[in-house]
Amino acid sequence: METCRRTSADKAELRDCVDGSKWVQVKPGSSPDGLTGGRRHTEVPVVRTSTGGWKVSDLY
Repeated sequence: METCRRTSADKAELRDCVDGSKWVQVKPGSSPDGLTGGRRHTEVPVVRTSTGGWKVSDLY
């Protein structure tokens, strides 16, 4: 389910699935509780860099 939607000449939004099944969730200021992540739908903004490439500007 991979898609890309351009929001302006220098910005776009990517939609895809992130597999965090091997990740461990940790709340700020606490120790790992053993809960693992999973597969999740995600939408991330990307911006065009000064060299013409694209870079994720924010993740979660």
